[in-house]
Amino acid sequence: MRPSPTAVSQLSIYPSLSVWEMRPSPTAVRQLSSYLSLSVWEMRPSPTAVRELSIYPSLSVWEMRPSPTAVRQLSIYLSLSVWEMRPSPTAVRQLSIYLSLSVWEMRPSPTAVRQLSIYLSLSVWEMRPSPTAVRELSIYPQSL
Repeated sequence: MRPSPTAVSQLSIYPSLSVWEMRPSPTAVRQLSSYLSLSVWEMRPSPTAVRELSIYPSLSVWEMRPSPTAVRQLSIYLSLSVWEMRPSPTAVRQLSIYLSLSVWEMRPSPTAVRQLSIYLSLSVWEMRPSPTAVRELSIYPQSL
């Protein structure tokens, strides 16, 4: 008899004794355990969610997979940067937040593979103020 639908058996001694771990939800993933009493849980929005970014201690950005067999075809990352007022040319960026747009290939099974891939590439450039300016974003719509 499970004490809750999210309980996971940690130890069973047959025929009569079971020790249970009480998960707060079916999608919770344990981040830290200090035995015997402390667990820190990461609450996933769905079983297929994959964490893209964590800004500790409190913010996570999640990629929502449409199914466990979905494979990401394309990701477009947009960045937001927060800067401290630069007292000198060597002052550094304090925070970058990446937002993603994903295109998915729905595989019929986890082991299914694509027979043909056509690779097209798109590059987006910032206006180059000097020969040393670098590319900000490359988008590759390709099979993984």
